[in-house]
Amino acid sequence: MSVDLTKLQAAIAAEDTLIDSAVAAITGFPAVVAQAVKDALAANNVADAAAQQAADAAEADVQAKVASLTQALTTNVPNAPTPSP
Repeated sequence: MSVDLTKLQAAIAAEDTLIDSAVAAITGFPAVVAQAVKDALAANNVADAAAQQAADAAEADVQAKVASLTQALTTNVPNAPTPSP
């Protein structure tokens, strides 16, 4: 009986793309917030304290979720087995 791994490989590739996109979005979010604040300051459109606190809280929340996701992945994904010679 032959095993066709093509479907499995395609499914894994699709998941890899999704995961890579999520990682890029999550890790890029703090830079987006920082740039928005920098642009507002440069345009003399200084956000009030409440808006700044909201932006800081959103960034902290994303960082906490990144840490949680990282911990879950490192805890629940086994290391690849070492190939035997």
